[in-house]
Amino acid sequence: MVENSRETSQASTVRSVDLPARIRVSEDDRGRPQTIWLKKQEAVSELLDHWRIDDEWWRAEEISRMYYEVILNSGRRIIIFKDLITDLWYTQNY
Repeated sequence: MVENSRETSQASTVRSVDLPARIRVSEDDRGRPQTIWLKKQEAVSELLDHWRIDDEWWRAEEISRMYYEVILNSGRRIIIFKDLITDLWYTQNY
């Protein structure tokens, strides 16, 4: 068990974790991910699932994303998304 430091957290010391990271993706003719560049170029061997999220439409910065759960040729499973407002691709660990 961690001992209580009795210090109060301040907003300046709180930081986000696992923020989305920009990646490069080539798409097939239907807009699905084909090749992903993380540390190196990797082909998508299988598309497991996809879903769309449209949220916060009432705010100045709404969210519209298409998510994909994919298996890469290396066997690694990752979740990536395309920001449908900016047309940029991201990966994010959860």
